[in-house]
Amino acid sequence: MASDQPVPAAPAPPPGLSEAAFRDLYRRLRDLARDGGPQQRGALDRLTPERVAAAAAEVRCGRTVSPAATVETRRGPDSPEPATHRMTLPRPARPAHPGSCSPATGSP
Repeated sequence: MASDQPVPAAPAPPPGLSEAAFRDLYRRLRDLARDGGPQQRGALDRLTPERVAAAAAEVRCGRTVSPAATVETRRGPDSPEPATHRMTLPRPARPAHPGSCSPATGSP
């Protein structure tokens, strides 16, 4: 059923980068990636043996620290919209076969 409401216009590009400049930048970066240009691994290309050795020289206690951020799943003052997981397509039910693994436990 069609609505009589007008379709909203696309948002304007941010100031400082015209559409033509953005398209040019996009093409150059895309071509670099496609051609296997000087950077193939992004920031990992900056990890030279010398930089790894210099970083290892900074180690003092050997304790490892994860840079991963926790995923907030409960609403709170600093997380008004916590992460949620939603199935987008239900998994079809599989018939149970004798000796097959249970999907929930992974055991027969």
